[in-house]
Amino acid sequence: HGGGLIGGHGDSSLYLPNYLVQEGVIVVTLNYRLGVLGFLCLPDAGVHGNAGLKDQRAALRWISENIAVFGGDPNNVTLFGASSGAIAVNFHCLSAESKRYFHKAILQSGSIYTEFAFQEQPEEKARLLAKLLGHSPSSDVEVYETLRNAPARKLFELQPLVLTDREKAVERLFQIPFLPVIERSDSADALITRHPTEILSEPDSMDIPIILGYNERDGMMVLIDAIKTLASYNAEPERFIPRTVALDYFSPEARALGEEIRSFYFGSRPVSRDTLNQLTDVFTDKYLLAYRMTVELWARHQRRSKFFGYRFAFDGLLNKGKAIMSLGAMKGAAHIDEVYYLFSSPLLRTEVPETDRAYGLRKTMVRLWTNFARYSDPTPESATADPTIPFRWQPQPNVPETQDVPLMCLNITNTGIAMAEMPEKRRMNFWAGIFKRFNGQLADVKLPMISSAGNAAIDLNNNTL
Repeated sequence: HGGGLIGGHGDSSLYLPNYLVQEGVIVVTLNYRLGVLGFLCLPDAGVHGNAGLKDQRAALRWISENIAVFGGDPNNVTLFGASSGAIAVNFHCLSAESKRYFHKAILQSGSIYTEFAFQEQPEEKARLLAKLLGHSPSSDVEVYETLRNAPARKLFELQPLVLTDREKAVERLFQIPFLPVIERSDSADALITRHPTEILSEPDSMDIPIILGYNERDGMMVLIDAIKTLASYNAEPERFIPRTVALDYFSPEARALGEEIRSFYFGSRPVSRDTLNQLTDVFTDKYLLAYRMTVELWARHQRRSKFFGYRFAFDGLLNKGKAIMSLGAMKGAAHIDEVYYLFSSPLLRTEVPETDRAYGLRKTMVRLWTNFARYSDPTPESATADPTIPFRWQPQPNVPETQDVPLMCLNITNTGIAMAEMPEKRRMNFWAGIFKRFNGQLADVKLPMISSAGNAAIDLNNNTL
C-alpha cells in the first residue's frame, strides 16, 4: 500500500481484490511498520534501519512457506505496489535476500529514484527525537532506549519536528522524516547496502521481469499544498530542484538552476493560479524522472529480463485518486488514479455501470496484471484472441551504450491503448541534461548513505564518500 511510508494500510476497505481474484489468482495484502517505528536508523545502537521493509520481507517469507495451503504457487509470486508501495517493491527487487521469495514485480507511480525514497541524516534525527522527549542521552544506545520506552503515539506526534532544513523546504506532502536507508555493509539481515545505480548497472543483475509505469499527471496531488504558497515558487525557484540533484540547495548555484527550471516550464509568466497546469507538470516530472532513470539503466544493462512500461492517461469514473484529493474538476490522470481499475473499495464507491468506459478499462487492466502474474507477460501469445486485450504490450528494447534509449510505453488513454513514445520526452531530455551536468550521468542520483563514519552522499563518478 501507499501512504509515503508514514501512513496508509492494506485493508479491504481500500484494497478489496474481488476483480483480481475473479481471474483465478490469489491476492495477499499486508501491513507493516510505518514512520519512525518502521524506519528509525541508529546503527551504533544496533538499529540498522528498514524495519518496515523487513516486515514486508517477513510476509513474503510467510507466503513462500504457506501459500500452497491456500491453493497458491510459492514458485510464482508477484510483488506489487503503488506510490510508496512501489518504492518498497523496488527495494526488494534490488535485494538478493528478498528476491528469494518472489519472481516478478509491478511498480505503479514510484521507484527507488523517487526523490522521497531515502532518509536524510537518520542518526541525527533519532538523537533529536530523544531530546524532544526531554532526555539528554550520552550515547546512541541510550538514545535507542529512550525511544524504545516512549509511547508510540508520542513518537508519531514528535517525528515531524526532526525534519532537516532541506526537507522543510519541499512541499508539505513530501516532508517525511523517517524513510528507508542504504544500510552499512556489516548490517545484519541487510536489505540493501549499495547505491541502486551500482546494482542496476551490473549486467543482468535484475533477473526478474517488471512492469513499471506512471500516471500522466502524477504531480497533481501536490497542488493541494502548493496552491497555498504559490508566491514562494517565484521567490524561491530552487524549490523546483529534486533532492537527487547533486548541489547545495542553499547555494547561488541552486538559485540559478531554479530560475532555469522555472523559465523552461513557465517562460516569462509567474507561478500563479493561471499556471497551475505548468506547475503540475513540474511536480509530475519528478515522478517521470524516476521512471526515465530506470528505463535508461534497464535498456543498457538488463538484457535477460523484460521491462514493460506504461503511461496511464485515462480519465474516468474510477480515477479515485483525484476524488480523494478533491481534484475531480481537473483533467487528466492523477497520482494513484489507476489503482481502482484494479481494486475496489467500499469506501470509495467503485461500482460503475457496464456501459461506462471505465468498466471496460477495468476488465482490461485486471487481465493485463493477472496475465503478468501468471505468465510474466501481460499480453502472452496465448492471449492473442482475448477481446479485452486487442493489442501487444511490447517490452522495452535493449540498446548499446552508443545509442539513445527509445522511450516506449503502453499508452492507456481515453481514445485507446497502444504502444507509443513517451509524450513527455522533451521534458525528460531537459532533466537528463540537468542530471548529466550536476551528477555526471542521468541515473547517478545523489542519495543519503550510511557509512561507518556517518552520513555522506555517494559520488559514483570517483567512488568516494
